[in-house]
Parts: sequence; structure tokens; C-alpha cells
Amino acid sequence: MNRKILTLICSLGLLFSFNQNANATHLYGGDLSYAYIRDTLGGTQHIYEITLTLYQDCNSQFWGTAFPQRTVAINIFEAPLNARTLTQNSAISPIQIPLVDSVQLKSNMPPGCAISAGSCIYKTVYKGRTSLPTSFIGYHFVYDRCCRTDALTNVDVPVNSQTDGTLLQSWTASTSTRNSSPKFQDFDFPFMCIGKMNTVLNLAQDPDGNLLNYSLYRPFDGRAQNGDYSGSYPTFPPAEVNYRDTNFTAQKPMGLNGTLNLDGLTGFTTMSANISGDYVVGIKVTEIDKRGQTVGIVHREYQFPFQACNDSNTTFPTLVTSKSDYEIDAGDTLCFDIEYEDKGGSPLNYLYRVQGLIFDTSFTKPNATLGTPSFSPGKSKQEFCWPTNCEQGKPTKYFFTASVADSACAPNVTNTVFSVLVKPAETPSVINGANSLCAGAANEEYST
Repeated sequence: MNRKILTLICSLGLLFSFNQNANATHLYGGDLSYAYIRDTLGGTQHIYEITLTLYQDCNSQFWGTAFPQRTVAINIFEAPLNARTLTQNSAISPIQIPLVDSVQLKSNMPPGCAISAGSCIYKTVYKGRTSLPTSFIGYHFVYDRCCRTDALTNVDVPVNSQTDGTLLQSWTASTSTRNSSPKFQDFDFPFMCIGKMNTVLNLAQDPDGNLLNYSLYRPFDGRAQNGDYSGSYPTFPPAEVNYRDTNFTAQKPMGLNGTLNLDGLTGFTTMSANISGDYVVGIKVTEIDKRGQTVGIVHREYQFPFQACNDSNTTFPTLVTSKSDYEIDAGDTLCFDIEYEDKGGSPLNYLYRVQGLIFDTSFTKPNATLGTPSFSPGKSKQEFCWPTNCEQGKPTKYFFTASVADSACAPNVTNTVFSVLVKPAETPSVINGANSLCAGAANEEYST
């Protein structure tokens, strides 16, 4: 375990009794996902691994004492997707999952760039397993905690509120689907600059290869007060956030202060603000299997911090070919160069990252590979290659992402979602010819 995490946990062990349920405005947002591991006890029990990713305010007065918590409570209810109430009769005993990782989101500006983040955000990850009985209707996983940070730009949260919390929820269909939820890519930036069009990767990677639809939603306000909530819900969701005025909506969370556009197939998001502040945005992913059935739901909410950067960097890295969508016949090999250029001439190795399940042998066999990236003044280049097999053909696309930033002040980041459609191999529906042949028989012709 990371030494930093051990230090946090040891400190919390000393201070946990001090104020576990302290009222603190500390939540920036997060998401709750699950993975189906296996069945057990003759198929009557099913093991799921639950992962909660939280973004927390390390400027909170309780940071390092009450927060981050050693463990968090996850509520589980057996109920269908559109349940309007989650009662005690449908509840499974809440589980406590431990803190397994934590890291501060840092700006890490290039040398000589004095811009600093006004916010302090820690990403904390909690993970644990639970065994659930066979269900034909599915399970809701719920995290309900108080409190949000106050002074939000688009959501009305009174200062030192004891009731304005965050509720994160995911759902899986029947245990017979053995479904694992999509998992969002983590954020790693502490702020964004006003007056610029920013790109955000809200892409979720699905290990089952199901179709994912992305949409904006109005974030939920849970029932928690001064701690984790582990009760039932006479109505579900219990409430939604209150926007400050009618200019702010789920579909227009930036109001008149900026813009936000979400790609419904990839989660790729562009957003801008002309006024500094924190803007809460909710993104919902609906997972649809090959039969057209909804088998999973995941929610993410996050308050995006915008601040004045007062910089003069007006150029962004651009994809040289402008091509990010590819097609290939199953069984063929696809190779192309991922190449970016910055017209301002700034080096592009300040931030360079290409990632996705398509490169992970645990999920993709054979997997795609990346060559060693090369960098020259204002340019970057890396080869992508994927030798597919016939079994990898399917009607939905494979996705991976690239993030590239120049080293100017402040760095401008370009995020790109690449897609690859592996078209299923065409096989004949009928083969005409003899059904069987005897040894020594004359040659037989077959046709399709």
C-alpha cells in the first residue's frame, strides 16, 4: 500500500473518534461503479467488487481529521431500474469499503509559469467486495453523504449547510447478466481557465463491450446529515439539487455564464465559462446489451472549478490528420500514426497520454499496441497497431483516448476520443454441396 495512504489511515485511526460525523463542506463529486467477479455456493450467491471514486476538498477545515474517511458506507437495494422507492424490505445490509488510494490533483505548471489553482482537490478511491443473492430484477448501489462544498456558482448551497449532500447511484440488471458497469476515466486537473473552450474526457470504458449512451442529468441531493446515510428512501431519488435561478438547468449547467456540449456516444465534453466559479454537472451513462436491453446505469457528478488564468496562450495542439474514427474488417490489422502539432511551437511532452481497455490484455485479446512516442519542436507522433481476430468483430465501437498538452503558460490541453469499428467477418449463410464424402470418392464442388 502506498506510504502516503498508510500515513493518512494511521492519522485517521488516531482522530477517527474525534469527529467522524463532522459537518463539513468537502465533496466535489465522484462516481460509483461495480464489477461482477464470479458466482459462488452453486450459483446462489454473486460476488461484486464496488469502487467509489470521490473528489474531495482538501481546503476543508476537517481535511486530515474527519476526512478522508477510512471507510465509507454503500447502501444496496434489490429493486428494478425504475423503482420509485427503495424500502427496508428491499435493502441488503450496507457494506463498508475501505480507502485504497488517494492523490492530490496538481496543476504542475511548466517552469516559470506562476499560475496556481485556487482549489485543493484530492481524488480518493474506495474499493471492496460483497456477496449478493441471485436476483431477477437487479440491484441499486447508493452512496449518500453530506456535504457539498458551499458557494457554488450554479447550485444553491447555503454556507455550512448540514443537509445539502451528494448521492451517487449505479444499478445492475439481473445477476444472470453477470454485468460489470462502465468505469469513468479519472480526472487529473485541479482547475480550468475561463475564456477558453476546454475539453473533458467523460468517457466510460465498459469491460463487457456494451453500447453506452451518455446524457446530462440534474444531480441528486441525498438524505445524509452530518455523515453517511444508510436508511431507506420512501421516494427515490429523494431530491435533486436546487439551481440558483432558471438560467441553470441540467441541460445548461453553465447557464448564461458559458457553454457545455456532451457527445451522447462517447461522453466527450466541451465546456467554457466566462465567469470564475464552481459549476456542478451530472452525467449519466446507460448501458445497453446486444439484445437492446438496459443492463446497467452509472452516474457521475463533478463541480468543475473555473478560474482566471490571465495567460496569453491561444494555440492548442491539433490532430494532424483530423481523423479519429476508423473501420477494419475482423481479422485484419489496423495501423496508423497518432500525430499532433502545436502552431505555437511549444513542446508537446508536457502532458502526453494515450489509454483505453483496447490496450489491456485482461479485456482485449489480441490487444492493440503503441510504439514509443517521438517529440520534436511543436510536434508529437506515435504509432498505433491492432492485429484483430474474427471474434473481435461486433456492431459497437472500441474506444481509446489521447490527451496532449503544450508547455506554454498556461498549458492548453487537447483531448481526443478515437474509435475503431471492427466489422464482423462475413460468413456464407448456405454452403451448397454434398453433406458427406466417402474415402476415394470423386472430387466434389461446393459453392456459396
